[in-house]
Amino acid sequence: MGASCSVFPDEAVLPTHPSVNAGSAGQGGPDEAGSSAGGQGNVGNPEGGVSGQLMGGSAGSAGSVTSLGGAGGEPNVAGGAGGEGGSPPCNNPQTVHVVATDDTWIGSAKVSSTHGSEKILDVTATAGDERRALIALTVPQMLLGAELRRAVLRLHLESNADAGKAVRRLGVHQLTSPFEEGRATWLDNVKKGQWTNEGGDFGSQLGSARIAAGTSSGNVDFNLTSTIEQILGPTPIPLSLIVLESTAARPAPAELAFTATEGNASEIPELLLTYCDP
Repeated sequence: MGASCSVFPDEAVLPTHPSVNAGSAGQGGPDEAGSSAGGQGNVGNPEGGVSGQLMGGSAGSAGSVTSLGGAGGEPNVAGGAGGEGGSPPCNNPQTVHVVATDDTWIGSAKVSSTHGSEKILDVTATAGDERRALIALTVPQMLLGAELRRAVLRLHLESNADAGKAVRRLGVHQLTSPFEEGRATWLDNVKKGQWTNEGGDFGSQLGSARIAAGTSSGNVDFNLTSTIEQILGPTPIPLSLIVLESTAARPAPAELAFTATEGNASEIPELLLTYCDP
């Protein structure tokens, strides 16, 4: 299904819908129905999900904090003969890597400060010093002759300032307008004037991730399959996102620092699109 048009040229606008991350009973997170049980998962979903097998077969395999469960950090889409009630195996899997084009973070403690040139993206719900990450990328045209099976937004957690390293939950939403990396602040997105709401204007949650207690670093993944399916089409579509913490505020310091586009090129925000032969 194609995306509806917005008042912002070529910017995708998604309809309001619940989070796409419904997991199987007792497993939580974005596990595909094809697995009879989610694996241990990575940082982004340790409750079972993206590091498990996607397209049928037995229980998902255990994942590390830096891998989706497949070779080289790719999603494991091969699966087995098909799990109970699952999808068919993925034939000839192909993964398209879509890196972020712009990113920054905004904070409530210094509402006029910009952070577009920094090498990290800070996220925290700390009272009086909330921080949110803004990410822009372009969803490429659909891969002809293939079927999209999974779309994952991946961020790399460099450090966790929370001394207790408690469980943390994050949500990703679509911004209602594009932002200007070098000038966006808590009060102003610049390109379209001030935010209607301080801290960014955005729609309902598109995906979520749970960071396990004690986690210091690793990949954090958000399952955006349903979202990307709605906007994927014959032409590229720009997409602007905001990532924020959805758990109760932790005492400062508690920043989760993710790699920005100015940081390590192998760890910058990216969208992983996994296709299978139809």
